Amino acid sequence: MKSFRLSEVKTCLVLGGGDIGMALARVIKKRNPNTEIIITKRKIEYVSPKEREKFVLYPHDPLSEESWSSLSNTIKSNFGHLDLVISTYGILHDNELSPEKKIEDIALSGLVKAFQVNTFTAPLAVKHLLKLMPRESLSTFVFLSAKVGSISDNSTGGWYAYRSSKASLNMMVKNMAIEFKNRKKNALAVAIHPGTTATELSRPYLSNFNLKVWEPNQTAEHILRVIDGLKPDNNGDFLNWDGTIIPY
Repeated sequence: MKSFRLSEVKTCLVLGGGDIGMALARVIKKRNPNTEIIITKRKIEYVSPKEREKFVLYPHDPLSEESWSSLSNTIKSNFGHLDLVISTYGILHDNELSPEKKIEDIALSGLVKAFQVNTFTAPLAVKHLLKLMPRESLSTFVFLSAKVGSISDNSTGGWYAYRSSKASLNMMVKNMAIEFKNRKKNALAVAIHPGTTATELSRPYLSNFNLKVWEPNQTAEHILRVIDGLKPDNNGDFLNWDGTIIPY
């Protein structure tokens, strides 16, 4: 049974050039210098000149269908196809949203923002990028999820917007996997929990939990170790950073 191999990836798209996204791009490039790596960011001017020489950077609004269409068309024109898409899009807090401790803390604007970023960007990515995946070789969509999005693993409650939007992301991934199989697409869709990582997203809450915290480069290594060697049987799986299955 054919496995997905990072060494065979010619073109990779990293959606979201934050801490984990940039770390993933750096590790892939270090391993495979000939791999073309495309990174999307809302504002590419914050990327260093050295990084701009290594990677192809596109400004992108993940909540705009027009932006998705433009991204897809540009990649098709410049690269022809994609072998691997890794979406790092996610939000836990901003000026409209913070993790809720009780039901009274919920704000509609926060719920909408969480689902827009954590859930809706995934089907938009596949809608516009699936046509760029080659038919002759196994390609993969990877979506960074979160263990707190596991319904069966939830024993503490709270974090309504984040938990529920990540659980919805997992359902989207499962749906994609079923559709890929039904349409005989030579593609996988998997969700991966990256582990607790010291990023802008998580840093304000790290002191609240007695958890092992990884640096972004360590998390990138873990994620790529899981991706390398994925098999068709993994289609639709929700995987932990160490490769074990997380129940939905």
